Amino acid sequence: MTTSPAAAFYRRAEQERTRRGMSKSDVIRQAGVGRNTYTRLAVSRPRPAAVLAVARALDIDADEALALAGLAVPSTRVQLSEVADSFARLVRQEVPDVDGATIARVLRAAGFVLTGAAIELDDT
Repeated sequence: MTTSPAAAFYRRAEQERTRRGMSKSDVIRQAGVGRNTYTRLAVSRPRPAAVLAVARALDIDADEALALAGLAVPSTRVQLSEVADSFARLVRQEVPDVDGATIARVLRAAGFVLTGAAIELDDT
């Protein structure tokens, strides 16, 4: 079996899965990825969206997951920070009654999506 650049992430995901008492099927279902996609993390270069989906299912930090998978792009994180700040200001302006915790949850979810999209754009 060939080792992929993402093997470190796969090992981390497996450690967290075991620690949480989850089966591979549980992780796959929560992440919304296929069994082959999950297993291939150990042997091939994964798509950023797959890494982020698995990370979210296991509550692994997105930056840590991307770095372990060999997909971290530091300049992208700075840009995403600016996007997050702008988004938070917009939400507060348009929906003034929304609480900070709700905005934070939305930003965390959007961060996974935006980080994956930005990295995929960098790959093209």
